[in-house]
Amino acid sequence: MQNVWSWKANVNKARVFILLFGSSLLIACASSSQPVSPVLQDARAQVVELQHSSTNNMQLVQNLRDILVSFADVDYLWKADLLLANQYMVHGLQKQARASLQDCIHLNQSTELLEGQQSCQLLLYRLTEQAELLQQIIDNPASERLQALAYAYQGELDKAQALLKHIPKDHYADLAYLNFQLGWHYKQTQYLHDALKYYRLAADKRGIVDTLFALAKVYHIKKEQGKSKHYSLLALRSAKINFPQLAIKIQNWQAQRASS
Repeated sequence: MQNVWSWKANVNKARVFILLFGSSLLIACASSSQPVSPVLQDARAQVVELQHSSTNNMQLVQNLRDILVSFADVDYLWKADLLLANQYMVHGLQKQARASLQDCIHLNQSTELLEGQQSCQLLLYRLTEQAELLQQIIDNPASERLQALAYAYQGELDKAQALLKHIPKDHYADLAYLNFQLGWHYKQTQYLHDALKYYRLAADKRGIVDTLFALAKVYHIKKEQGKSKHYSLLALRSAKINFPQLAIKIQNWQAQRASS
């Protein structure tokens, strides 16, 4: 897994769900002739909305999940499970996140919802790094999007790259993540600019900082120092507002470049 930052920890774990599941998902019953309870319809709409953006509101996610459970709404319950697992991860509750994802996998196995099962497997992989979770997706993918993400997690970026064109353009977070990994791995600025575009569409502030800093580093490698300085300043200004610890790392990098 490529990492533009220099510390050992995986900087992306706190926002994993938006890297995997920030896509535009259609409400399953929107075109159905069957009536839907306004309460259920509102809960579904909120789940879809949360999949477009970052949130730290664990209580809201739990409330929405409880509504879906009470209606036995299997089609949307796995999406709420993913949101809740992400909230557990953001708050450092790894045990609860793992339990939520295992419940999600078991439920979708029993209902044969392969997309739900594999989506939960991808997030569980980020917690456990169990290789078989990825291999199952690669061997029998529910979609090319999930297969591309599995390849990227496995470090097979050439195979992920081949699938990139098949991912729908409204899957902002997935496209952002894959373009970032490709851009940083191959040191190609076009991928990084595409990643920045999609992170902005996904409203992922951390992804934006990561990508701006990656652009600064890649332009420095390419000896385009004007562009490198431009993007490092943008990264620094954004980090100061949202991620002060990252701002210190950017400043240290800028100081090293200035003294070299």
